[in-house]
Amino acid sequence: MISLAQPLAALFLFIVGPLAALAPKMLAYLAFLAPLAMGLSVRKLPRLDLSLAFALLLAGWGLASALWAPQPPRAIAAAALIAGLALAWRWGSQSAGQATADARQLWSRGLAAGIGLGLPLALVEAGLGAPFYRLVTPDALPNENVYNRPLVALALLVWPLGLALMRRFGALAGVALVAGFAALTLALTSQSASLGLAAGLAAFALARILPRVTALAVGLCFMAALLAAPLLSPIPYKLGLATDESLPQSARHRAEIWAYFSEKSLERPLQGQGLDASRDLLVDHGGWTWLTNGHDVALHPHQAGLQIWLELGLVGALLAYLACRPGLVGLWRRGADRPFVIGGASTGLVMASTAYGVWQGWWLGAMLLTALAFSLLGDRKEDAP
Repeated sequence: MISLAQPLAALFLFIVGPLAALAPKMLAYLAFLAPLAMGLSVRKLPRLDLSLAFALLLAGWGLASALWAPQPPRAIAAAALIAGLALAWRWGSQSAGQATADARQLWSRGLAAGIGLGLPLALVEAGLGAPFYRLVTPDALPNENVYNRPLVALALLVWPLGLALMRRFGALAGVALVAGFAALTLALTSQSASLGLAAGLAAFALARILPRVTALAVGLCFMAALLAAPLLSPIPYKLGLATDESLPQSARHRAEIWAYFSEKSLERPLQGQGLDASRDLLVDHGGWTWLTNGHDVALHPHQAGLQIWLELGLVGALLAYLACRPGLVGLWRRGADRPFVIGGASTGLVMASTAYGVWQGWWLGAMLLTALAFSLLGDRKEDAP
């Protein structure tokens, strides 16, 4: 079994790109399977470090919240997902540093080739009306998630591939790939991917000029997005953006959702409403433009920091920040890789702050696989802790 683990890990890493383009929900499974195969290949169990410890404490706090969550079975399932993905990702990232040069090269080439294949597949799928989706599910019409999820996943994965190109052909080749993919997404349906890539490219440009200042700024933005979410989230609503007809409807709706969920998060500021409780909350007072009294607010707040606050309170927000902090410190320590890693982190931060439920398996999988890709495709000496 272990003798097959190395090529099996390469296979799992190769199909990350194509599955991100054609079946992004499978990323949740690959985020388990690829690190598992990598760990079996190096024959070492994951070490408990601060990042993993705080991630497991976050999962434990989520499990405890099943005592007051509206749907305890869903809270338990989400806690298990958090713990499992945290363990898998740490095992994979540590295995990347412990592997032989031949194994690392095999895995890196497989991953890079797969992402390179996934990028055009995603553009074709989104641009031609989801032909693959229609082929495998002929009785279901594609919705916006069918078009948008692949673009969002690959908006993350394109950054480590850009880094790999930079290491081989120079920075211009790497940034040209990311900028080209960003330009093509403008003609497609995912506003989150386009906005995230635009923010990432801006951060990349700043990091080329002021690398440490940009790393610090991204880290502070990340900290504010997590720890100050209930205070920052109502600002768009207070500025009148919910009724600004010059904005897309999705943006106006979000301004109102963020304001309402901010109110609800402060009802239980310490412990939150319970893990995965967002979808069970009902609008309980009027005066809104988009929200209807007595109906569901939304499946989730479309903002990661606010969802963590809402469901797990200040305790959960602190644990989530502490779990991510070593990676943020790594932005400061990295050398030549830093602009691409900062660009990818900024893209992820913007998309996580504007779309998708934070506990969705495919979305967590996409973020963790991107972090794993940076570990594999970057300089081994510069891997974040």
